[in-house]
Amino acid sequence: MKKNLPKITDGELKVLEVLWDKAPAAAGEVVAALKERANWNRNTTYTFINRLVDKNVVKREEPGFICTPLYTRDEVRVSEARSFLDKMYDGSLKMLVTSFINTKAVSNQELAELKRLIENSAPEK
Repeated sequence: MKKNLPKITDGELKVLEVLWDKAPAAAGEVVAALKERANWNRNTTYTFINRLVDKNVVKREEPGFICTPLYTRDEVRVSEARSFLDKMYDGSLKMLVTSFINTKAVSNQELAELKRLIENSAPEK
């Protein structure tokens, strides 16, 4: 992952979702998609696109105001997850999982899947 991915707002994430599906895309295509998905007007969409450009999260090219995300969906997910972990659980994944288990917010099936994931990713000895 590239260093220092800035914080992504919910609105910016909506723009990125469109771009991950359609990139590279003209800003007009993003406007049309977000009109349909979120009932946004042109100005709202352009505001969020420009914020992402200013943050160096999206590249804008002329002619045509062509937008391309500079981070992948997975890079943003990992960054946002890490930020949440740091903020709410002092960076401890164990504390997060324990919180979900203790409040019964995880099903037995999810626990089994997590166990399988951990076992399959454990380093071989």
